[in-house]
Amino acid sequence: MHTKIKAAHIIAFDGYQHIDLQNGELVYSGDTIKYVGPSYPGEVDKTIDLGNKLVFPGLISIHGHVTDAPFNKSYLEDSASKNFFQSTLYEYLMIIWPTPEEAIVGAKASVVEMLRNGCTTFVDMTPDYPAYGVTADLAIPELVAETVGEMGARAYIVPTYRSGIWYTDDGKKVSYKWLEDEGQSGLAKNISFIEKYHGSFEGRIMSMIGPAQVDTCTKNLLEKSVRAANDLNVGITIHAAQSINEFHTIIQRYGMTPIHFLESVGILSSKTIVAHAVFLSGHSMLGYPGDDDLQLLSDSGASVAHSPRVFCEKGSLMESFAKYKKYGINIGMATDTVPLNILDEMRLANVCCKLAERSTYACTARDIFDAATLGSAKALGREDLGRIAAGAKADLVVVNLDTLRMSPVRDVMKSLFYHATAKDIEMVIINGKVIVKDGKMENIDEALLSKQLQTATERMWGNMSKLDWAGRDVDEIAPHLLKKWSNEIK
Repeated sequence: MHTKIKAAHIIAFDGYQHIDLQNGELVYSGDTIKYVGPSYPGEVDKTIDLGNKLVFPGLISIHGHVTDAPFNKSYLEDSASKNFFQSTLYEYLMIIWPTPEEAIVGAKASVVEMLRNGCTTFVDMTPDYPAYGVTADLAIPELVAETVGEMGARAYIVPTYRSGIWYTDDGKKVSYKWLEDEGQSGLAKNISFIEKYHGSFEGRIMSMIGPAQVDTCTKNLLEKSVRAANDLNVGITIHAAQSINEFHTIIQRYGMTPIHFLESVGILSSKTIVAHAVFLSGHSMLGYPGDDDLQLLSDSGASVAHSPRVFCEKGSLMESFAKYKKYGINIGMATDTVPLNILDEMRLANVCCKLAERSTYACTARDIFDAATLGSAKALGREDLGRIAAGAKADLVVVNLDTLRMSPVRDVMKSLFYHATAKDIEMVIINGKVIVKDGKMENIDEALLSKQLQTATERMWGNMSKLDWAGRDVDEIAPHLLKKWSNEIK
């Protein structure tokens, strides 16, 4: 079955870079693009003439947490721990845990949001810690793999594990409870998951080795993780340089930065994705001089998953996208947590780079778009993703240009990058199959999903006082920004 698509603009790949193919055609058969150019000379089974629309390659998020992210809405915003350098990791996130059933509700909502914003491939670090429990015979990562696979998305589902759990019992310091046996068993589960799911669902569901965080994994566990990745010929992803607390914790433990420590245990390589990598040596908030970490990342070939919003909301940012690129570091884009809107994440990355460098010329829409397509694909070792070219996967996104938001169009990259929203995305194709049509996913009841999210999150909010170190309820931890209406006149 050969399907031809004609459109006013196709962001095509010429083997070196993205280009604007105007009034062009692309043809795909099965899950693969067969032709891109001005006019296909052969016969096709079906022609879709899109008219004044734009077709661009599916965007790729190389880091996120789909089971958790939606439950942070209306809670984490405008909140942070002053004693932990405005991070939410150690107090806020440790007291909101979904059940397995709720985790799948979160995953479904996350996938819908990502797909409707043009993200066709994502990497998810899926926790399977004891706090989650299990449902039937499937652990959380397996449930997520089955759910995402059935929804038609392309994803790397990565069961995470760790040697210890961070916590605070006084709100003043971060402590660690070490559970090395659970870390070792978690690695074993990660390996079993890869053996079962890597390449499943028509090749759309893949996996990696996933030690959770640099500060919650022992040296022994990380070294075993490297050996497992090499044996299985898969990549590794890990959180590192994501908080000031973590940076100084690793300095105190090992006398080196988190990035240097990862390099010392063999984690860093061209098959490694470092989630965040914000607080590197030389960052203005650390008081630790030098660009050694940048050089280590560059020399190793490791990729960085860049998700600026979660840091900007807490008063920090990468310093900077442009500087990392000058060092030759491969950067891919990521959504991390809510909102799971990669278009907005890309726009914020652009603005943050300009602010950090104090220059409008520091990076362009093209630079960030390349990161969300070619850069993310390189991080995954996938030359068949993030581009519209013969031999690439048929992962395509269609944008209507005949809207007030998109019109007028002169530079199609500027129009897409700075102005497009989910409302402008009409169609999403993954592996040659239409997953989003007329802006909606078939077989997904969004109203029902919304109600399920509300119910699940209200249960978690009501349970917070039992988990918080000080016994505070949700309104004490994250106070309402607006006072509630009162009939009393004051």
